[in-house]
Amino acid sequence: MYIGEQVRFVNKAVDLLRKKIKVDYFFISAGFGLIKEYELLPPYECSFQNKTKEELLIMYQNLDINERLRKTLQEKYDVIYLVLSKDYLDSMGNLSILSDFGKEIILFQDYSNLLSGNFFHIDQSIIISDNFTRYVFQERIGGYLRVKGSILLNFAIDVINAPIITEELSFISWWNKKEFELRNLKENSRLSKCYSDEILE
Repeated sequence: MYIGEQVRFVNKAVDLLRKKIKVDYFFISAGFGLIKEYELLPPYECSFQNKTKEELLIMYQNLDINERLRKTLQEKYDVIYLVLSKDYLDSMGNLSILSDFGKEIILFQDYSNLLSGNFFHIDQSIIISDNFTRYVFQERIGGYLRVKGSILLNFAIDVINAPIITEELSFISWWNKKEFELRNLKENSRLSKCYSDEILE
């Protein structure tokens, strides 16, 4: 059912992570709500896209994803990584429910005015089409269609290559190091260019 480029990257990341840690993998379907990784579904045509606010509200209420999350998630995860567009995030209802189940909740939409605490927003624009990403990440970071999946894949590669896994896995610590490396490379490149310009003058 889900064969897009981003999902392929997420699948690859999940397979890698499972070599060292336990991973639960869920989908949100506009037709069936919260579904487990290997749950079989009939082919269907349904999406949250191109709907009015009223239509979306009815869909969200019918799917009742928030309640299904509450019943399905049974443990506290080190990381909950949400590879979802805004419409799909909205379908979950009150995202703060995830605070009960995740130490770190990673998302790509900025809900900072609504959520705090263990929610962490990644600004994709920092790395999209950035020439310096190739020096920081092992797997190429692509455009918006694959960035969420390729970030997770790079995290998985680094987890697998780490000599040991600490008791608590921290995506936020990993991301902060990568972002710091990127900013340093950019700054050094800018200073180098300025220095070169001075010599030319």
